Amino acid sequence: MISILDRYKDKTVAFEHVFPINYYEGNIEPSEGTVFVFGSNPEGRHGAGSAKVARERFGAVYGVGEGLTGNAYALPTKDLRIPGTRSIPKEKIIESIGKLYEVARSMPDKQFKVAYRTKADEASLNGYTGLEMVRMFMEHAIPNNVWFSKDWEPLFNPPNPIFVNHSGGAVGSDAYWGEVGKRYGVVSYHYWYDKKTPNGNVEISLQEYEEGEDHVRKANESLHRKPERFMNLLARNWMQVKNAEEVFAVGRFKNKMVDGGTGWAVQMAIDCGKPVNFYDQEKCVWGRHADGRWEKADTPVLTVDFAGIGTRQLNENGKRAIEEVYNKTFGH
Repeated sequence: MISILDRYKDKTVAFEHVFPINYYEGNIEPSEGTVFVFGSNPEGRHGAGSAKVARERFGAVYGVGEGLTGNAYALPTKDLRIPGTRSIPKEKIIESIGKLYEVARSMPDKQFKVAYRTKADEASLNGYTGLEMVRMFMEHAIPNNVWFSKDWEPLFNPPNPIFVNHSGGAVGSDAYWGEVGKRYGVVSYHYWYDKKTPNGNVEISLQEYEEGEDHVRKANESLHRKPERFMNLLARNWMQVKNAEEVFAVGRFKNKMVDGGTGWAVQMAIDCGKPVNFYDQEKCVWGRHADGRWEKADTPVLTVDFAGIGTRQLNENGKRAIEEVYNKTFGH
């Protein structure tokens, strides 16, 4: 079965043709027909943000972490028992959203208004960006009595597919992929762990970090380097690869491998069978790794979810290559 998100990624179905979306404007005000849907935690500690509003104005019961109490619905998206953000996996949040929709369908006389309104590249207290949350809400058919903030309309119903650049935001190639992408409406997720990087906007969880460590060690079976000193950055790089359909990197080849920190992300992508597009900025040539080998290639076209990464020592050749990828993808 093809999910709504998969159909969207394939760019074959526009949002408005999948289901109607209802929007409210401004803040959610208490009324007899309104249910305030807010992000909660399994412990039901409604002490800040929309959770506090739910408790003080809509009758949410302290200690109830999921479900309907009063005129409020608690949707667990952050576990306070786990350090850091993104403490509840996306799959679990999607499951809870399904439960919310079931309750909404059983109460057609009520309007369930979702309090989230974070921007596409802005993370809420749970660590997920607005676009990530929208994609999670889209994983089930949305009942017509579930309403979202008008601020989210461009995310639910964009004129074109929203491209997302999964990156680290480091100076050089990472930053340039993001800078040029802004001209085309590309959203950039710059992942970080433990210590916030200058461009970081998405903090990864301990679980995601540990998952990254495993992939770094797997990559080192091919690279034969010493990753321990830079593990914070290298393990984070796995999130770039994991969330991308393809990797687009700039740097240089050395000893038949991609040099520097970029080589780790490239090797992790190769290990898990994802296509890699690599531009050698010294030889001024694109290569593509797929089906187990490198081949010379033309300027590639971006996928909707891509990892735009590369060397910190980006030169004019590399900048021009990145610009050409965007020009070819978007046609201008």
